[in-house]
Amino acid sequence: MQIVNYILDNFVMLFELLGLTVLLHISVHLNSKLKFNVRFVVILIFIISIVSYVELHIRDDAGMALTRHFLTALKYTLYPILIISLLPISYPYKKKMPAIFITLILLPEIISIPFYMSSQWTHLIYYIGQSDVNYYVAGPLQYWPYFIFFFYMIIFIVFNILRLKKFSMINQRISLFIILGATAGIILYLIYEREEDYTPVVTAALILYFIFLYIHLACKDALTGLLNRQYYYKDMKENVYAVISIDMNDLKYINDTFGHDVGDLGLVKMSEIIMSQLNHKMRAYRVGGDEFIIFFFYPVSEKEIVNKIEKMKNMLKGTQNSYAFGYSIKRDDIKIDKMIEDADFKMYQDKSEYKRIRNSVAASMVRR
Repeated sequence: MQIVNYILDNFVMLFELLGLTVLLHISVHLNSKLKFNVRFVVILIFIISIVSYVELHIRDDAGMALTRHFLTALKYTLYPILIISLLPISYPYKKKMPAIFITLILLPEIISIPFYMSSQWTHLIYYIGQSDVNYYVAGPLQYWPYFIFFFYMIIFIVFNILRLKKFSMINQRISLFIILGATAGIILYLIYEREEDYTPVVTAALILYFIFLYIHLACKDALTGLLNRQYYYKDMKENVYAVISIDMNDLKYINDTFGHDVGDLGLVKMSEIIMSQLNHKMRAYRVGGDEFIIFFFYPVSEKEIVNKIEKMKNMLKGTQNSYAFGYSIKRDDIKIDKMIEDADFKMYQDKSEYKRIRNSVAASMVRR
């Protein structure tokens, strides 16, 4: 009967977790590592909800005092682990977390677990004062579990802020809304002393975050990580102040001679260089096989654009790839189509100059 009551009391949350599991199975935009992390979080939420439910329903049973103590200790242990398991999703760098960094992150949780488990006897955090009444007495470190939980919440929020620095403003706002909304819900639970089961709040935030992440990834080009053509068409309707057009030189020759993998590496390298020059008021798109576009959504000078192009060209010098660049700045009532056309025209002029120099060098070598 308790199982039925648990399902009825938590049906919405369980339905959401099951739905998220199904969505993970059919997702094509999420990589296997990200799917594994989300599945692990789903399992943790399910376990925490069971622990919280059982702990709540044995509070009035004096004979279950020791069981309640261990369930409470387990709950205090699992909530930080839940936040820690979300960190790889929000880690802002492409490289793996350094081992020393992981150790420092885990250290507060590792130190805290023995205190939770032994608190019934040390009386440091909480303990059951009377054997015939299954109620807690607060110890001198009663707020330590909450301090640890919010310590990891702050780390999680900081990670997301760092990760979102290169995102558009709307994506930053959506992600922060989800994170801060869930945090506010948990704080309200604490202030009004509601039952300490935050799993419905965390589950709702996880569902929203998954939907946001999936939509965000669906707007990206799978190879380069830049925004795709669909997002490019959408952004053409916004107020664009400048355009940079970029095209790879000799991609067909590279693909035919060295293979498509080598050509793809050149495209990926260019996308990394482009992303290094972006801020949250700029967006970059892969609009064709070897064609890239950058939009500026703020007034920008010609000098700033030229400087960015020169920086990208300098970063390409250490590679075997060559790219042509062109740009256009909004003047008077010029429309976006005309700006893109002007940027493409300059880019093709740059490409023609590259071919002229290449052919001239090849001809001189033949004459020798």
